[in-house]
Amino acid sequence: MTTHRATHRETRRATRTGRLAAGTLLAASALITGCSATNPITTDIAYPPSHGLPVDISETAGLVNLMVLTAEEGGTGALYGAAWNNNTVPVDVTVALPDGTVLGTVAVPAGGTVTLGSAQEEQVRVPDVPVPPGAVMELVVGTDRGGQVTAAVPVLDGTLPPYDPLVPVAPSDRDGAAQS
Repeated sequence: MTTHRATHRETRRATRTGRLAAGTLLAASALITGCSATNPITTDIAYPPSHGLPVDISETAGLVNLMVLTAEEGGTGALYGAAWNNNTVPVDVTVALPDGTVLGTVAVPAGGTVTLGSAQEEQVRVPDVPVPPGAVMELVVGTDRGGQVTAAVPVLDGTLPPYDPLVPVAPSDRDGAAQS
């Protein structure tokens, strides 16, 4: 026969075990969800997976992966990236220096993208890059329909393998290499 005292002990033990289990579960869930409860989920944030810069000129036009490649400060540079246009009409994207010197204008078709860079693509040259590779230089980009934006564009050299064949070579360097 079970006594009242034994039943009471079993009930207390069960209650203690239940509380301990609940506390352990609560602590474990706090540890598991602690980081995500206080930090945003970064994989949900859009970002450019490149060394270039995204530049939105308007809601319907801009540039992505924008960068200047050059061998050295004062050397010739080339603008790389892509101009996009979500308008229903074509737009002209203009790239200029802060002093107003226009480096180039690229016609982007309605709903299209134009790649900037190599010989097969639209080319925009930057004479006398004012900063060394690793720094940023200001460029003013705009469209004939959406105003203009000043952007701090990264300047890179051929240190990184994907860019080494893309760095412009000055004509005097090319001629000297051909004579050697």
